[in-house]
Amino acid sequence: MRAHDSPEHVVEFLTARIGEQGKTAELLWQRATEHRELGQLSHAADDLREAVRLQPDFFTAHADLARVQLHLGKTADSLATLDHALKTATDETTRALLYQTRAEVHAARGEFEQAVTDSARAFAATPSPDPEWFLLRSQFQLRIGKSAEAAAGLKEGFEKTGSPVLEAEWIDALLDAGQARTALDRIEPQLAESRWQSSWLLRRARARLALGESVKARGDLHAAVSEIDERLSPKRSEPTLLADRGLALALLGDTTGARNALAASRKAGGDSAITWRLEARLEAKK
Repeated sequence: MRAHDSPEHVVEFLTARIGEQGKTAELLWQRATEHRELGQLSHAADDLREAVRLQPDFFTAHADLARVQLHLGKTADSLATLDHALKTATDETTRALLYQTRAEVHAARGEFEQAVTDSARAFAATPSPDPEWFLLRSQFQLRIGKSAEAAAGLKEGFEKTGSPVLEAEWIDALLDAGQARTALDRIEPQLAESRWQSSWLLRRARARLALGESVKARGDLHAAVSEIDERLSPKRSEPTLLADRGLALALLGDTTGARNALAASRKAGGDSAITWRLEARLEAKK
């Protein structure tokens, strides 16, 4: 295989290898990875099931199978896969991966308390969590109102990794936690440096609203909507931008526009991790 081979060619190559050498867990797992890249989730699930049957202690394959089952909408099967793997896994690093994967499945089922519990288990089981875990844990915590805990965890993640994504999410969590002044101190430098400012204008508007600066906040919200409208086009439906547009409109009192933006974000592929703040704002307006 060459590094630039397409997933289709890699599948063909691996299928030939399996035909020549027989099925092995490693080859099946590799082929499943390519099937996932191609969106062939049922084929990926078949390969992963066979891989874990051949090698029951191949826990990466267990986790991948659970993720594929999750994307297929088979959340009960996904949980069963992870529960079975956790009963036999003894290595703490492996258990951390399985716990975090199970947390994501619980979240997909709307079971955020269980997601927070499993995410905590994952962090406790490894001294070096994946940077993305900080983001996922905060999303679970925020959905059950633990905004202060989410902010503290994101701050820890940002300080360990320097990730700008974690910094932005930390600031959002500070705003959710009512720590507007602390958030504002971090927003202003970002506005001074950012080429695209709409998300930071939206954050500053949220801070200013919390601090009673409603006139300045409305100016920021209008500026954010204007920039987003310039960046959007019929050929480019960005779910995050659409969700930001909806939240800005909701904060301006335009509920109809906000609902339209929410629908557009969902249509463009925006999931609840992207749209939940807008959904919560609209729900509070009922």
